[in-house]
Amino acid sequence: MKELGKSDKQMRPTQKKHICYGVFDFGGGTTDFDYGIWRLPNENDRGSWNYVIEHFGAGSDENLGGENLLNLIAYQVFQDNIDEMRKNNIHFALPNDCAPFMGGEILLDDSDAAYLNRRRLSEKLRPIWEQTEELENDGEDLGSDKQAMVFFKDNETVSVSLNIDKPKLQSILKERIKRGVNNFFVKMWDSFRGKDISDRIDILLAGNSCKSPIVKELFEERITKEEQEIKKGIKQETSRSKDTKGVFRLHLPLGMDKKDEANGNFDRYPTGKTGVAFGLLACYRGDHNIKVIDYNLSDDSEVPFRYYLGRRKGDNFEVTIGMDLGYGVWAPFMELEREDKSFSLYYTSEPQALLVDSPMAISQTKYRKCRVRYNDDIPTNAVCTVYIRKIEPTKVEYVVASPKGIEQGEYFTEVTGCELE
Repeated sequence: MKELGKSDKQMRPTQKKHICYGVFDFGGGTTDFDYGIWRLPNENDRGSWNYVIEHFGAGSDENLGGENLLNLIAYQVFQDNIDEMRKNNIHFALPNDCAPFMGGEILLDDSDAAYLNRRRLSEKLRPIWEQTEELENDGEDLGSDKQAMVFFKDNETVSVSLNIDKPKLQSILKERIKRGVNNFFVKMWDSFRGKDISDRIDILLAGNSCKSPIVKELFEERITKEEQEIKKGIKQETSRSKDTKGVFRLHLPLGMDKKDEANGNFDRYPTGKTGVAFGLLACYRGDHNIKVIDYNLSDDSEVPFRYYLGRRKGDNFEVTIGMDLGYGVWAPFMELEREDKSFSLYYTSEPQALLVDSPMAISQTKYRKCRVRYNDDIPTNAVCTVYIRKIEPTKVEYVVASPKGIEQGEYFTEVTGCELE
């Protein structure tokens, strides 16, 4: 933000104006979201600080990353060529965030050959994701409609002729990234709710995967939609029309639009990576350059819980316990019949789960089957309610009790831990 402020006065905080920001950090493995306010210090800030960052929102799309996208389209090619895969007995490793497909289960496993086949096919498809050169054939040229690919099977290799539908794969990439962009905006509005925000939010793209033109295109589409919705809302409330263009400003990854003019000198254009390094130095307590107020951490600096917890409602996911509930607090989850020996705990880190008008499909979540074993002295008319409490960023405990019993520490089952991955 300081680098952008060198050439853009709108990116410089003043006593009357602060900068509201949202970071979309799209890397190779995951995509992280971060929201906050960058401002000058006021009379309530103790110490001789130059700047203050109020950090009050963070989220993620755990399975959105450049390498995961490659695995996603590789899995699609594997499905599209399942007849050849069966014929040659080619095994494949199921990617994260994907489900087995009918008729392909026997070829999906965790063997070394399966992982190697997935990695090699992903690398072959990298030009489709990076939109660079054409795909290369392994061996003979089979024409534009077919691609030769060498796969591993047991202790030997076999060449397979693949049909690769590039437009279809590009459409899959776009839809998955669009889901991540949607998650970013859902979490953004949740984070800024009740905050003193300015008349603009600056969106900062970061991470190597943000260099894809698809990302810029999807953000521009979503920004246009968001600004139209804001304008519509203002008109409904005030009966006046207001120009909302510019409510969001999109910034490409730092240094992406700059050519390397250093000619071998050390003085190069800063990037997001150098920003992290200099930012850590600037936030060092002894430097007094930037004061960071992190509302995401508790008083004892605990890392926040990572998931939304919920149940299945039809084919959709319904959030029962949000991320705002702190650690160690029992929260009611669901009621059980005395005959029930287990229940399903569904969870996701995607902010899309918060949408009521467009609920998340249950197939996009993960779940754990939680077993229960009742004590022998439960009253026959007792109300059996499952209570859950958060213990660690990826761990919960559950117990069955009555509303009165949970307050008094009297339970119908033992307290059981459950790790969420």
